[in-house]
Formats: sequence, structure tokens, C-alpha cells
Amino acid sequence: MVVDAIRLLPILLIAFAGVYCEEGQPKPGVRALLAPPFGLQIPIPEDSHQEADRQFHSKLVAAARNCDPQQFRDVLEANHNSINSRVQGGETALTYAAWYGKTECLRLLLESGADVNARTHGNETALHYALYNGSIMSVLALLEAGADIEAVESARGYTPLMVSAGLGRWNETALLLELGVDENVRDFDGRTALMHAIRGGHPEVAQLLLSGYTETRDAFGETALFYSIRARRFALAEAMLRHGHDPDIRNNLGETPLMLAASRGNLAVVRLLLSYGANPELLENTGRYDALRIARSAGFTEVAALLDSPIRQRILRFSAIATRVWD
Repeated sequence: MVVDAIRLLPILLIAFAGVYCEEGQPKPGVRALLAPPFGLQIPIPEDSHQEADRQFHSKLVAAARNCDPQQFRDVLEANHNSINSRVQGGETALTYAAWYGKTECLRLLLESGADVNARTHGNETALHYALYNGSIMSVLALLEAGADIEAVESARGYTPLMVSAGLGRWNETALLLELGVDENVRDFDGRTALMHAIRGGHPEVAQLLLSGYTETRDAFGETALFYSIRARRFALAEAMLRHGHDPDIRNNLGETPLMLAASRGNLAVVRLLLSYGANPELLENTGRYDALRIARSAGFTEVAALLDSPIRQRILRFSAIATRVWD
């Protein structure tokens, strides 16, 4: 629908905005979009080691970024009193080691008493940073040291699970779930880890999150079913409906999943929703459009023909019910 396209326009403009890079790394001080098409916006540590006279310059932070283990031990011993000192973004040596995947130096810091849950100015932890850009070995080391798996950063309300799911980190997501993380926590836009996995284009990770799925709504009143339809993830949509998702749930504009599928000409999903009892006669909030009118106005003749045929719809539902009973 036109309204849907308008609402997504700001996201599209952000998602395709360029980010200047140097040597393959996002430029310091910006937030890079690293998970197309609508990925997480990620904090990039400032390269404080490049400016020795900066007020908050830290030899330990610079050493953690480069991580020559023997040299780092010497720097750590000489600067042990400043092990948790912060640079301009609130990052610590542990944060830098986590971001750059320097697990050996990260372990040395933890063994020497570094605060595993120290927060940056954006309230991120080293675990957030290891999931943004680091290695799974760094993630494991932080978790072994007691990293807070429910920590919420302050810019968008991302938890470690949201970061892991949004960036498609299957192993890390499975590990966090095994540790009992709450997968239905919502960020400041009302999105769950499952929604982030779908938005980021990671259906395998999304499948991991379906076992604990609930009908959680985002700020637009949309559930993960809407996300799966937009992403054209038929298997995810089917799994949610099988799990008991309401096929006639409405977003804040009164739109249903069937209206969304009709607006995109997605015949397979329209058939799927109808087979689970979706009501094609429901109108959105203006009272002007139902799924049939939407399909016709968009020129999707096959979809419109199905929505205009009560007999075909009944056959679909009967066949689907019979199949589910047989299974």
C-alpha cells in the first residue's frame, strides 16, 4: 500500500546511505549499517590511539586494539590502575579488545580484574561490542566472566540477543538462548530479536527464535508475521500461523497481514493466510479498502480473483484443515 511505502521511506533512505570506509573499516565516530537491508545501527569505537595528545588517550586501550600479547602484558602491568579507564566514547580497553576480536588480550584484561560489564557512553557493554564486530571466542570469554546477557544500550534499546539476531550470528544466538535470555524483550521501537533477524535477512536465525515466539507488537502495532510477509519468508509466516498467530491481527492503521500480502501480490502468502481463516472482508481504519480492493488497485489480478471467490476460499480452508488433521 501507499501508506506502507511512505512509512518505510525514511528507513530506506537510511539503509542505503553511504558510509565512508578506510581499509575496510567504518570511519570512526559514525554508525554503520552492517546488516542489509535494514540492519542494526552499530556504534564504532573512536580511534583514540591515533591522537596521543587527546585528553582521554589511553595506552592500554591502544595496546588492546593492536594486541601484541607480550607487549600488552607489559603495558597492562604498567597501567593496571587504569584498567577500567575510558576514552572519549566511554570505551575501555576491554571494549576495544572485544570489538577487534582480540581474545587473548581480552582474557588477560578479564583475569586482571577488568569490569566485564563496564558501560560506554551509549550504555553498551563489551558483550555488545563483541557481537557487533568481534569473534565468538571473545563472546565466550565474556560470558564465562559473567557478562550481563540482558544489558540494554541506551540509543535504541538493543540487547545482546537483538544484536546477535540482527547480524545473523547463529551460534551466538543459540548460545544466548541456551543461557536463558529473554527473547521477547522489545527495543525502543518495540522490535524483538525475532523481528531484527527477519529485517536483517537471517531466516535461519529467525527459526531459532520461533520456539519462544509470542505475538509481540512493535511501535507500528505490527508483529513478526508482518515482518515475514514483507521479507517474503513464507516458511516463517507459515510457522507463526501454525504456532497460533492471529491471521487477522491489525497494525495501528488497521491493516491485516492479508492486506499486506495482497498489496505485494504475494499469492502464496494470500493462500496461506486464507487457509488459516483470514477474513478478506475486513477494512483498514479509513473504511475504504479491504484486501480485494487493495489487490485490484495494485493490478494483481490473480490475487484479486482468489479474494473475489468465496468458493475457492472455502476449498482452501477445508483442504488446509483436512491436511492439518491428517498430519
